[in-house]
Amino acid sequence: KTAEKPAGRVYEIDGFTVRAGRSNSENDAITSAARGKDLWLHAKNYHSSHVVIEVRERSATEEVIVKAAEICAYYSAGRQGSKIDVDYAQKKFVKKPPKDRPGFWIYSEFSTVTVDPARHEEFLKSK
Repeated sequence: KTAEKPAGRVYEIDGFTVRAGRSNSENDAITSAARGKDLWLHAKNYHSSHVVIEVRERSATEEVIVKAAEICAYYSAGRQGSKIDVDYAQKKFVKKPPKDRPGFWIYSEFSTVTVDPARHEEFLKSK
């Protein structure tokens, strides 16, 4: 029995697994699989990948959050720009409205970081 391959691009940043969706269905899968204190990221005011930092029982450092936000900004409709606002929230504050379209979630209790888009291929583990 083989384990199901997790959806999306998988990164390893300073010991944290970071996942980025490539489609609405992958965004749904990544967000649904995230746990309570995992951090969920999404570019503000842009269509973007959902990015999840799997924190487990640790706290993500500001550096990890910024790198994950740069990846999120890179995989957003704002990629060509700079100074992209990326919101992040603990998964427990991210909800899927009943029967809403794939890739659509609502969130509260979030913070915002402003970053320049970066692909960070150096951290990429699988595509």
